[in-house]
Amino acid sequence: MISTGNIRDASRAGQPAAVREDDVTRLLHERRTEASARQPDALTFAQQVRRTIWPDEDLDMVVLADGREDIANPDQARRVISSPRGRDTLRTLNSDAVALFGRAAVETAAIPRDTWRTHCRWCYADASARALGGLRPADSPAYVALLGAQPCPRDRERWAAEDRERRLARGRAQADRLDAALEAEQSRVRQEFRAAEDALGTASRRRTEAIRRLASVDPATALTAAARSTRGAVMACGCTRTRYCDGHAAVFGTHDRTQAYR
Repeated sequence: MISTGNIRDASRAGQPAAVREDDVTRLLHERRTEASARQPDALTFAQQVRRTIWPDEDLDMVVLADGREDIANPDQARRVISSPRGRDTLRTLNSDAVALFGRAAVETAAIPRDTWRTHCRWCYADASARALGGLRPADSPAYVALLGAQPCPRDRERWAAEDRERRLARGRAQADRLDAALEAEQSRVRQEFRAAEDALGTASRRRTEAIRRLASVDPATALTAAARSTRGAVMACGCTRTRYCDGHAAVFGTHDRTQAYR
């Protein structure tokens, strides 16, 4: 959540409050989640908001004998005419409308319909949201009901491009996670290998020292123990599979390890 304490401290100091964009985005989506819980049917709520902003759109009309349209219910007409409409309704509008659909879309819906004869209200709402911040209109029946029109081809092209970019971003993120997991596994195996090598070297040195001590008290047994040495190419002491190092040669009287097998 955004820290209101930091904002108050900045205000007292006469400085603008520093708020991160991530915090603002998170707050907007938290408010949208809360509004969604209160308004579970987004389409019905959008229709209600539209009727509140433009009550005259719900006037019942009849077709006269001469083909003209007229208001069917004069009482309804008088009630609608006396009601606020357009931007005049924004101050008393249910706050869930802005929380759920974004200020840009709600304010665009309040602009008179004649304005949109040559312009797209969806493009305008999206541009406003990107310029001023806030929720952008999405491709959903609820936004169609709120804005009172279908999106234009440019909107659909933009959504398709954004969807492709999101899929690519998810693919890159998944690849990064796999690379990180592989690198972590390689690091773990390398550490295990180094630990095993260190343990092997320590064991080899301890074994060599033990054979030396054994040779001082029981040379015959020490010779047999040395003959069962590990088959590594070169042990820590310098012995190989067929040849003793100088230290062991001094103990056993030969560099030829094959003598131990006879």
